Amino acid sequence: MKQWKIGLLALVAGVGMAGGVQAGEVEMHFQPLDKYRDLGRTTVEREDIQKSLSEHFQKLAAARLPAGQTLKIDLLEINRAGEMDMRRGMPDEVRVLREVTWPQMDFTFAVVEGGKELKSGKAALSDMNYLHGTSARYNDGDPLRYEKPMIDKWFDTEFGKKAASR
Repeated sequence: MKQWKIGLLALVAGVGMAGGVQAGEVEMHFQPLDKYRDLGRTTVEREDIQKSLSEHFQKLAAARLPAGQTLKIDLLEINRAGEMDMRRGMPDEVRVLREVTWPQMDFTFAVVEGGKELKSGKAALSDMNYLHGTSARYNDGDPLRYEKPMIDKWFDTEFGKKAASR
């Protein structure tokens, strides 16, 4: 079973590399997960969101940064789209989306190659038009469907658009 998984990962990595020689990596650094304003309510939810954020940054870096470069991200704060609202008679909280509850994310970043810092800065992302924007390209079940387009836009600005979208 493990050999199958390793083979599948190698195949997926090979297919991803077939379009070009890009293969940058990401190092995501998080504060203690309970310190964020809106990473999630439970430990499991916070860990899932952390994993999804890391995977999304990694996917973008692998496609846009050259091999040998590492994008280091230190997530300072996240406030996901909407807000939790406990409805009477319902067992769980519900995330309610409103015009005034747009997603926000703050992080510092550095691009490093061979121990040398090539680029660094601080990003303060927000999308006040998130209800009318580009979240449609992400699955309705994706808990970060409103945050990922902000990250995509930031990547386009910092590292150039993907060749396929030019």
